[in-house]
Amino acid sequence: MPEPSQIRMIPLDQLYVHPFNPRQEVDQDEIEALARSIQVGGIIKNLAGYADPTSDRIGIVDGGRRFRALQHLTSTDGAITEVEVKVTEDELTALSWAGAANLTHRPLHPADEIRAYREQERAGISRSQIALAFGCSQKHVSRRLKLAALPDSALDLLKANKINLDAAKALTVGNDPVLLEAVINAIEQDEIRHVHQIKEALNPKSVLSTDRRAVFVGLDVYQAEGGAITQDLFEENAYLHNEDLLDKLFAAKLELKTEQIQKDEGWSWATHIDETYLPHGMHSGMDRLYPEKVELPQADQAELTELESVNRWELSEEDRAKLTNLRNRTLGDFDDADIAAGGVFVLVNGQGALCVERAFRKQSKAQKSTDSASNGSASSKPALPQNALDDLRRVALATQQAALISKQELLLDILGWQIENGARAWKRPLGVTLDQPTLRPEKDSNCHVDARLEAVENEDWDAEFTLDALKAFQDKGKKHRNAIIAAGLARTLAPTTANKTGEVIAELAPPDVRKYWTPDADNYFGRLRADLLPAIWAELLDLEDDDERLAEFTKLKRKEKAAELAALFSDASVQEAHGLSRDQVARIDKWLPPEMAGPITPKP
Repeated sequence: MPEPSQIRMIPLDQLYVHPFNPRQEVDQDEIEALARSIQVGGIIKNLAGYADPTSDRIGIVDGGRRFRALQHLTSTDGAITEVEVKVTEDELTALSWAGAANLTHRPLHPADEIRAYREQERAGISRSQIALAFGCSQKHVSRRLKLAALPDSALDLLKANKINLDAAKALTVGNDPVLLEAVINAIEQDEIRHVHQIKEALNPKSVLSTDRRAVFVGLDVYQAEGGAITQDLFEENAYLHNEDLLDKLFAAKLELKTEQIQKDEGWSWATHIDETYLPHGMHSGMDRLYPEKVELPQADQAELTELESVNRWELSEEDRAKLTNLRNRTLGDFDDADIAAGGVFVLVNGQGALCVERAFRKQSKAQKSTDSASNGSASSKPALPQNALDDLRRVALATQQAALISKQELLLDILGWQIENGARAWKRPLGVTLDQPTLRPEKDSNCHVDARLEAVENEDWDAEFTLDALKAFQDKGKKHRNAIIAAGLARTLAPTTANKTGEVIAELAPPDVRKYWTPDADNYFGRLRADLLPAIWAELLDLEDDDERLAEFTKLKRKEKAAELAALFSDASVQEAHGLSRDQVARIDKWLPPEMAGPITPKP
């Protein structure tokens, strides 16, 4: 029996590249160049092989490129027939050689790393041993092994540099093998390009765990009721696959909470609404009730004054709780008569927290008649709910920022002016604190945020700032630096209504909203007040008031109207069926909601 390792002369035809060897694929030009080098100077370092009991040959675990170069030389002149090999019969030793050898070679491609680590883990090697063999951290091995379950077709795309690591990570959120292969094929055909598109394609009918409904219900409750989820391995998110179940649980919990609030507080009525805020006009025809304020005892008032004199975030958690309690006590309580006649609205906000809008009393018929006479018959209901308006503003802001990214000198000029003139906070064109407003709307169908504005995962967020690190960044050149600065500054754009910043910047860098967003039934038409939809239909099709097509459209249900309008924007066959002219199609391609006209005006 040979020693754990010994040097042996072995015929080339008795050697092969063992699966432990991470470099299963090589560049033929490199092999031929290495062969010429060996022909001149010989082999400087011995090959390392493993006497695998499953084979009657010796598997090369270190020196695969040299072995292939020797094979090339043999095929051309037949001069070399055998070679010295350091051989071991110990599997762990062979794995150690396979990994450690890469420390003196060029780094493995991530796809090769993933495959190498996967094979070693399948062989029963622990992650700490793999890390030791390859000269890297166990955390790095674990990150790569999160991608090990991807099919080889995905790793082939990664190896061919058709996708990057972020895209590969996005592919792990799919739990349907057939759908996963379809998405991989779509990437290969260049039909899908961005990380968010990959995740959406893999989970077309799923809901993110950050959705307010999921937060309010709780993942544990959803799963206990049989709801399936897929955990994102690289983010603290999950995908919930049964939206119908989630809606059912959300509605049931909201109703239960509403009943409990009415019972505990004694209101004559309590109404739950599926909104993130109390819509304007929701309490039309009601009187607002207010609690009777009270004066705190002298000691409590002194404590409140002291706590309010300190920055809230410098207070301990206990003191913040005291402050909140004391402030709530100063608001007082509703009197018994108001509680007996009044009620509340209960809702769940965008963060999934339960909110109670207190309190309202329904007016008598005589009051309603008086109010109606004084206000006329005009509807006070807004055209769009507030969250829809917020979405449109986000889209407008994202497209304006995208227009600025390529205008690097302009961004630097704006920043220079702002710094030189010491603009006050409410008049600054750029938020130089690098605060980044939310860009992706809640309803993000048909919305694409420029990839340069999307946050990119960086494996070195905890990297230390050193002279070497700074020099490495500087070596990338001014073009790289300017692009980084431009993207970072563009992401801070947040014009306000306090000045004409939006108008000025829109004139200097005209945004192309329709390049990144197209109205559809989900993100706009289905959220618009139903009585406004026929006017848009008539505008887009150039219809007169007495046109039969307008009358037919008006008879449709709200969802049907929204779907018909959306089809005008997305389906060329629908446009053809309506006999639209080029000018009409061009107008549709440029059409934007009136709420998005003019400069960006974010909600204060």
